[in-house]
Amino acid sequence: MIRKVATFVSALILFCLATIVLVPDRAGASGAPTYSITGTCNAAGLPSLHIVAQNVMADPNEQSEPEVDMEWEAGSHLSDFNVEDANSSTVLVDYTGNGSDSTIDSTEWVGGSGGSYPYSGGLYTVDVVSLSGALLYGPVLVNVPACSGSPSSTSPVPQSQVPTAVGIAATPNGDGYWIAYTTGGVNSYGNAGGYGGVSNLTLNATISHIVSTPDGGGYWLVASDGGTFAEGDAQFYGSMGATHLNAPVVDIAPTPDGHGYWLVASDGGIFSFGDAQFYGSTGNLHLNQPVVGMASTPDGHGYWLVARDGGIFAFGDAPFYGSTGNVDLNKPVNGMAATSDGLGYWFVASDGGIFAYGDADFEGSMGGTTLNAPIVGMAPDNATGGYWLLGSDGGVFSFDAPFDGAR
Repeated sequence: MIRKVATFVSALILFCLATIVLVPDRAGASGAPTYSITGTCNAAGLPSLHIVAQNVMADPNEQSEPEVDMEWEAGSHLSDFNVEDANSSTVLVDYTGNGSDSTIDSTEWVGGSGGSYPYSGGLYTVDVVSLSGALLYGPVLVNVPACSGSPSSTSPVPQSQVPTAVGIAATPNGDGYWIAYTTGGVNSYGNAGGYGGVSNLTLNATISHIVSTPDGGGYWLVASDGGTFAEGDAQFYGSMGATHLNAPVVDIAPTPDGHGYWLVASDGGIFSFGDAQFYGSTGNLHLNQPVVGMASTPDGHGYWLVARDGGIFAFGDAPFYGSTGNVDLNKPVNGMAATSDGLGYWFVASDGGIFAYGDADFEGSMGGTTLNAPIVGMAPDNATGGYWLLGSDGGVFSFDAPFDGAR
């Protein structure tokens, strides 16, 4: 039985401001394409991204169109917009197709008219992708400043007023779960204990995920800068909070005894703490899509990473059971979970589509259903073999798993 709880409506905003066609610089041009993306305040005093793309050229015959894919660090998709000049008119590219270098210099507001997404400053994960889904640059972490401008009355709601759910973790016996939010708040449901959060702290980066201790007596929260927070009986074994990262941290997985954990960044970099062993990473590889989640094997001697296109990377004793890396997905993958025996796994897309491999049973999905907010994560019910899906608005969808409440 599916129960859906959602308290506010979010809309996907597509900024189609100008149509341009860009391809990487080819023979005859002076250099390879380069991209620079920084946070700034635009002329109206609104938080914005300043994008500079150099050594690119236009070709009217090309079918792919690079665009900036902007996301909150938590992974909830915000908006896409085409790279154009600051006046939203003439695009600074070479339309003659003669191979000369061109520069695009664009400043884009991080909000949008008529939507419900945040416009406030903060930390954003930004990458440049083609319409075919190829990753051209990033993801990089961009700090957008708080600015003095006031958006119009039709503008989105400030992020400070709209906490975004980012992760769900279940108790070991499936009788409850916790939901974590970007601000560090944690809500407990069912028999999940209330161990607190970090919403009372001034965070350097937003929270990106939550994971339970093996006995369910606590949990860890991880922020996109690698900062790690231990609550309840969870122990702190270290973090990346004071270290410069090449890419934001997107997930955390504990060892079987709870005496360690792994952090994974969106470039596939792995950071091991406590008794967690390093079995490999994709940090030195060029990925087609960024990594969005991970899960560990029951014995703690391996782990899986999943990318946004559903590509799976298995390390240590983690077996490969299949992936969607070569499948055209309707929406990107946002997370994964392993079965209790480690002989299978699921991953979930932002439209609620479920992909089951190995001994993971397909118990249903939200694919094909109109959602009020994108799905941002999932948690397995080890008691029933079912699972819960979490929307960014805090809505919970249960499949062969008890529904214990939601925001």
